[in-house]
Amino acid sequence: MTDALHRLSAAQTNQRQAAKQKARQLAEAARAAKDDHDADDTDKAKAAKKAADAAAASEALQCSSFWRGISRLDYDLYVDRGGIELSFMSMSINRSVALKEAFAAYKVEHEKEEKQRAELEAELLEEGAPPMADADEAKEAQAKTDPPALLFHIVPGETTMPADISFVSLFPKQAEWVYPPGVILEKKTEWKEFVEDADDPEIKLEATTVELAPRLRLGGRKRL
Repeated sequence: MTDALHRLSAAQTNQRQAAKQKARQLAEAARAAKDDHDADDTDKAKAAKKAADAAAASEALQCSSFWRGISRLDYDLYVDRGGIELSFMSMSINRSVALKEAFAAYKVEHEKEEKQRAELEAELLEEGAPPMADADEAKEAQAKTDPPALLFHIVPGETTMPADISFVSLFPKQAEWVYPPGVILEKKTEWKEFVEDADDPEIKLEATTVELAPRLRLGGRKRL
């Protein structure tokens, strides 16, 4: 599977490069036809249409960034040590898809924490202990908490592109791309923003988005 993904990624890279070259050639041919006083309007129109179709086909193949929803990331540890994905790494070209997955995971973890807190509060009350914290203290503690990291924004170079598997995916609308195991994720920058849950617009959360530059393990593509 790993070898297949390397080969698929290389083939898709070649396809994108070939499409770019074809688009450039047909654009030059269209310009030449336009400047040719001996060419009739029909030939000029055909050349222009071919150039436009090639440009659109090339643009449809290009992709420069990807998104991955995350949750429960030990961000301080990640910043100190960096990260490497030991399994297959899935991502999407659509930010909305990744954000929906991030919110789903975040809500599961948040509900789990709330349940554990409620159970502990109940135990303390049974033992006659005072509540863990009143509402004001809880709000203050929440305000001091750094916004959770919910999204990875992955920006690869042409030689470190993932493989597009959307054409064989059970969920093609997810626009899924995949890296083989062992991709190294180097942090470049980060930013904080308020994000909205698509399933419940009333839920808004300040979150951290981390931009990453991927690096493949040495020798990963020497077998191609």
